[in-house]
Amino acid sequence: MPNGKHQGNIIRLRAISERPQGCIVLKTFEISVSFNLFLLTVVMVLAMLPVSAVGNVTSDFNVTFSPDFAVSTSRLDRAPEFSVNVSEVSDILWYLDDELLSTYNDVNTSGFVPSLSKTGNYSIKAFISNGNGTVWNQWYWVATSTPSQIISGGSKGGGSSISISSGEDYNNIKVKDVKMQFVNKDAVTKYSFHGGQNPIDLLEFKSSVNAGYVKVTIEVLNNMSSSVSKTPDNTVYCYVYIVPGNTVLENKLSDTRIVFHIDKSWIDESNIDVDSVRLNRFSDSGWKSFPTKVINEINGNVTFVSTTTKFGYFSITGKANENPRDDVIVVDMGGNAGGHLANETFAGSDNGIYAKTGDEDVLSSLLRSMTELFIKRNPVNS
Repeated sequence: MPNGKHQGNIIRLRAISERPQGCIVLKTFEISVSFNLFLLTVVMVLAMLPVSAVGNVTSDFNVTFSPDFAVSTSRLDRAPEFSVNVSEVSDILWYLDDELLSTYNDVNTSGFVPSLSKTGNYSIKAFISNGNGTVWNQWYWVATSTPSQIISGGSKGGGSSISISSGEDYNNIKVKDVKMQFVNKDAVTKYSFHGGQNPIDLLEFKSSVNAGYVKVTIEVLNNMSSSVSKTPDNTVYCYVYIVPGNTVLENKLSDTRIVFHIDKSWIDESNIDVDSVRLNRFSDSGWKSFPTKVINEINGNVTFVSTTTKFGYFSITGKANENPRDDVIVVDMGGNAGGHLANETFAGSDNGIYAKTGDEDVLSSLLRSMTELFIKRNPVNS
């Protein structure tokens, strides 16, 4: 039987064979194997495996991962988009190097574009869960230098910078969403987001400069940020932090549009006047409100479009309708030139309507109806 012994980087194998005459001859041979080469071979084999072989996929629901290969290599300024499509409404969590970056609840699709400043090897994971089970998948991204970094000799070594961040307390961030688009001069650039707990559906603008690939970060907050010193005047639906990941765009944007949605149930339960809904941006001088317009109402959401002059901290607010008075006195002054009422109708009597036909002094009728209203609102307990 074969037996072997490992010494350093050499594997020695000794084979025993028998000749027909019964004489035993020992044959010794050596196979030199570089373990570094061996490990590299294993990694390359894993890299060629399909995603379904890497992820842990149940058969209770269908999931599509993109890209469909496990390892991607590209420049830092051309980061790939990793996406998930699920056949059933699910919760989707995104991790970069085992750090939770964003969570999406009750969605069918979600995407993630890494925003990194240094070259290196990075792990991206997506966890999908619903009532039928849990699915996860892992990709590896090899981030290489951009041409400018190669010329300057910069950006060597690992480490990451997850785009420009607000520095918000992690516990106050409900959802974090990052999208990337190429920004051309004088062209409309659109960033689309996919529902969940993020009320922002679309962000678009024109830039007066060529900025290349630009990430936009949205953080939906649980409560008002500690960086904001004043609460808005009206009822708050949510707080949102929006910022492009390239400071070159500061004061270079125009024709900005923000499309967002509000849960119709919140409007109804809070008795909000839809016409009073505003998008507000915080600055040193306080909250500045921008007008909104209703686009549509569908699937239990009311969708609005608004604008802004800059990005930063935003609040979406609405003003509650004033409660109408229970009792209103209506006096019909028309039809009688002599100053008397030919027919009066008053609200506030015991049966809700008081009607009288005939002539009566207007002032006397008004005083009488007010007296009845006072008695109704202030009953005397016997």
